Amino acid sequence: MVTRERLYAVLWGDLPSSPKSRKLDVCVSNVRRKLGLGPDSGFLLRSIYRRGYELNEVTPQAGG
Repeated sequence: MVTRERLYAVLWGDLPSSPKSRKLDVCVSNVRRKLGLGPDSGFLLRSIYRRGYELNEVTPQAGG
């Protein structure tokens, strides 16, 4: 798992000015979409509520 704080530090150099900022969530959503991360691709980028994100390998479902 990578913490939200670590991602903010790497991407923007500091924490958001508002604790309810959705900037990181929007960024992660775009990464999921652009990389096609989902059950069919074999990888899930999973949100861990109020903590961070985790990339998991999954077995793609047979038959689509």
